[in-house]
Amino acid sequence: MVIDSSNLTLDDGSMSIIGIDCATQPNKVGLALGSISNGLLTIDRVEKVGKNESIANLVSSWVKGKSNTKTLIAIDAPLGWPIKLGEELITHVAGSSLSTAAHPMFRRRTDFFIKEKANKQSLDVGADRIARTAHAALTLIEEIKEQVGVSIPLAWNSELAHPISVIEVYPAVTLKSCDLLPAASYKKEDSKEREQIYDGLSDLMSLSKVEKRSIIEDDDILDAVACVLAGYHFVNGESEGPTTKVDRALAEKEGWIWVKMPELNE
Repeated sequence: MVIDSSNLTLDDGSMSIIGIDCATQPNKVGLALGSISNGLLTIDRVEKVGKNESIANLVSSWVKGKSNTKTLIAIDAPLGWPIKLGEELITHVAGSSLSTAAHPMFRRRTDFFIKEKANKQSLDVGADRIARTAHAALTLIEEIKEQVGVSIPLAWNSELAHPISVIEVYPAVTLKSCDLLPAASYKKEDSKEREQIYDGLSDLMSLSKVEKRSIIEDDDILDAVACVLAGYHFVNGESEGPTTKVDRALAEKEGWIWVKMPELNE
């Protein structure tokens, strides 16, 4: 099935948001399907793939199932690398010195922006294992694109000019912006913090179509739901994008993390 963009309508304000908490191992990838209708956000499904199942197949089936609406994929993974990293390495010879300091070489402009605005440090895609997650994310997007038959470009504003588009998000900052990020880690097994986050999320969206247990017992699924919320903020124009022409040019090369920024105490 190929998506026919000529049949897409948003007459009732409806659209789909797919949240993906990406990882290098398929059984660690959390998936959530959300929908917006008349301004209201609902989580329709949450899922993980089983052994030997395809994430791309599942996500593509969700996209095809909503073929009369636009779809935004909100993925928790870097979608690009620091421009300075490429500039340095293209001529570098083993054993020679580097002219760029470590932070500008391994962090993107969006990483500095997130730290400044949200006081959270995203992982260094140029110097951390997160680079493998980025590789997995880009491979997944390409596989979905091949299955649905249309391109999946980066979205830069809430107009969503394409049938399917993708943004990079950061669940922890999204939770922080909604005053839902606990002081203790919510990644631990049997975390009470996840139940508190669930209760907070239920005030911001409808979760009645999915089992509460499926969210509070799995931090990957919870993060996928937070990715959907980040996508909801984006389409509502609440996320902060590049503020200058220079930042926009860098973002088009490196990628950009779209989040609603929390209010920081002075």
